[in-house]
Amino acid sequence: MSLSGMIMNRIMKQRPRSSQVAAGQNLTAAVTASGELFTWGKGPGTGHGGGNGAVVAHPTRVPAFAPGSGLRVLAVSLGSSHGLALVVTGGGAAAAGPHAFAWGSNHRGQLGLGPGMDGCPTPVPLPELAGGAALRCVAACDLYSAAVTEQGQLWTWGSSVCLGHPMGSGGGGGNGDQAPSNVAPPPAATSFLPRAVVLPGIDRGGGSDGGGGSCVASVGLGSLYCGCVTEGGALFTWGYGGHGNLGHGDRRSRPLPARVAGFGGPEHGGRRAVSVACTVGQAQPGGGLNPKNPGQVPSLYEQVFQPLFFFFEILLHADSCA
Repeated sequence: MSLSGMIMNRIMKQRPRSSQVAAGQNLTAAVTASGELFTWGKGPGTGHGGGNGAVVAHPTRVPAFAPGSGLRVLAVSLGSSHGLALVVTGGGAAAAGPHAFAWGSNHRGQLGLGPGMDGCPTPVPLPELAGGAALRCVAACDLYSAAVTEQGQLWTWGSSVCLGHPMGSGGGGGNGDQAPSNVAPPPAATSFLPRAVVLPGIDRGGGSDGGGGSCVASVGLGSLYCGCVTEGGALFTWGYGGHGNLGHGDRRSRPLPARVAGFGGPEHGGRRAVSVACTVGQAQPGGGLNPKNPGQVPSLYEQVFQPLFFFFEILLHADSCA
């Protein structure tokens, strides 16, 4: 091996190996194989203690999870200005968790620390989340967050049209109540503390649920809608559905979870969902649909005046050709 090759090989061996990477609005994070967390980008979501204008231009270790801290990061997820990490405390037989750590802005409740805190520049534990239960996964997106416990209970908090809680849904309940309009997004809700999400038709007591599996296995967050998958392969979605993106055969929006037909259970031929992904960065719908999409609801000008102008243009053209 050449001298340059030996030097490069030594450098690569000394570099921390990444086991997971996540991206937020202005942030990026990587978890190493040894459980350290490196972040870079702009804003309080880096977890380095800087303010809103602070910029970390290269991957930098988050001190809270440095070697010797007794904390090992398993996974990380980033919102627009906050972050969540799934963390194990201690090692070996004495290891506890995994539990959630949060940092960044809390102006819309996205950290789940209550209304009295504006934010945390460095990671802090969420001891009250799910009563201190161990977690399977955490997720962050825009201004809201989610976590799934080892027992399979989904919790959400922050501000979004798809928290999945009865509040903000017009007092709704049941199987994915529909928003007042066929395509309008559900009203946004804000919760400064984590709240459990109830999945319709799921028997948390361990009884039969049609093969859906009584425990949530994973969750996928989007800017305007989200979904989760149960251990049995059932799929639930809720939030904005104006583009048919919820998968329920219509364009209705649903503030509460509704099961998607065709996944989970023997009645669906054994087809089981294992994960779900939703669009991130989608703009708030205007006029009922996303204004960036060609399928938007037409304006009054497009519905009335533009056809009239076109009609008169045809008449004028016909007269000139006569």
